Amino acid sequence: MPFYLVDMATRLKDQLTQAGLKTAVLLSSVDTMKREDWILDQVDRGADCVICNPELVKTSLDLLEFPTIVFMQSGFNVYTL
Repeated sequence: MPFYLVDMATRLKDQLTQAGLKTAVLLSSVDTMKREDWILDQVDRGADCVICNPELVKTSLDLLEFPTIVFMQSGFNVYTL
């Protein structure tokens, strides 16, 4: 598949998987009320990292299992950071 047809989350997931990390991608299609359960399910499955848009986890989610946060292409909303 040509590089320009692969979205950033897929590309990052592939690179992290090649580096030996178990990676999950949180999409906006996961209902807001189910995101915390989704994250806990990924932790139970042994996820080392989660890739997502910061707006999806901006408020009221416990991400203690992932103590390091890396922002890429953070956008214009400084309150999210």
